[in-house]
Amino acid sequence: MEQPDETRTGTPPEAERPPDATPPAEPAGCLGSLDLWATALALAPFSPTFYRTAGRRRVIGAIGFLVLLAIFLTIFQSIGLFRNTLGGMDELRAGLESAEIPEVTIANGRATVDAPQPYVLFDQEGTLAVLDTTGTYSLADVSRYDVAFILTEYTLIMKGDDGDIQEAPLSELNAVFGDPIVVNEETIASFVQTFLAAFSVIAVISIFLWAVFGNLFYVVAIGLVYWGIASLVRKGTGFAIVLITGIYALVPPLVARFLLGQFNVRFPGLFTLLYLPLFGAALAIALLDDEPGPMESRLVTSLREPRPLRVWRALIAVPLLIDIALELIFQWQQWRVTWALAILTFGALFALSAWPLFQEEGDQAGPAPGV
Repeated sequence: MEQPDETRTGTPPEAERPPDATPPAEPAGCLGSLDLWATALALAPFSPTFYRTAGRRRVIGAIGFLVLLAIFLTIFQSIGLFRNTLGGMDELRAGLESAEIPEVTIANGRATVDAPQPYVLFDQEGTLAVLDTTGTYSLADVSRYDVAFILTEYTLIMKGDDGDIQEAPLSELNAVFGDPIVVNEETIASFVQTFLAAFSVIAVISIFLWAVFGNLFYVVAIGLVYWGIASLVRKGTGFAIVLITGIYALVPPLVARFLLGQFNVRFPGLFTLLYLPLFGAALAIALLDDEPGPMESRLVTSLREPRPLRVWRALIAVPLLIDIALELIFQWQQWRVTWALAILTFGALFALSAWPLFQEEGDQAGPAPGV
């Protein structure tokens, strides 16, 4: 049987595939997406064909970029967190030195205090904290306070906000925390330092996981809505191209939200307000037909035509990205520097992106009459 000739039957089968089904022209996996990652970090909206190119790559590349973005966000936020933690430790040490906290030893279920007693640590605004092994304070005194903490010779008496009074033998504390228990400036500082270190590790892990899975869930949730709309406009559209476009569209709203935050423009839903139109526009570009339509504008034609990504343009945005990173870490609030870099960066990227379009218009216009 004679096989049909594609040159006679019209469009080859590959052109009828939905955009996300187009075989990738670049190497598979994350390494083949390094050019996309560099372009995405350098503000992808200024690369006219970025989203069409990205939509034809594999999902694993976009997931890799999301992980890379999460690493950057985690590093910047964690450095600021560590700086605040170290500053808090310095303040704690200074406070302990000025407070002159006496040494308390709990051994064999009995407390001794190296200071005249009763030693009142805090007694104001309905709160009492006192060290007393002489028996001066009793349960009757606890009832007069909203919150109370009394260490006696053999017991620890505590009263919480709910009014419940608990009395624990010190022997139980020795059984749980060891014998003897020594509480002084050094042990308190060591305990707080250990607690803050553990808290910092948990915070870093939480920031990273949220940056990956929280953003992924966010993109998927919004992407499902756009996928439904895109499927009505163009049948056969797969979810892969929607997911890829949504992930790469995360960076510009992050930058825009940061820049607006320099002027204290912050409110719930700001990121979504910035993200939704960009996601929709990027997806519309990614889903452009391969063949031009009637009465198509030069702008749409320029977005459709394949162009190299020109990854070197990412270098233009490096000073702005470095400034944003330093602002996140040190919180300098130098908005004039940041906005000046942003205007210069956006202007340069826009000019480079629009230049081919203006050049094409000049070529089509031809020489002036009489020349």
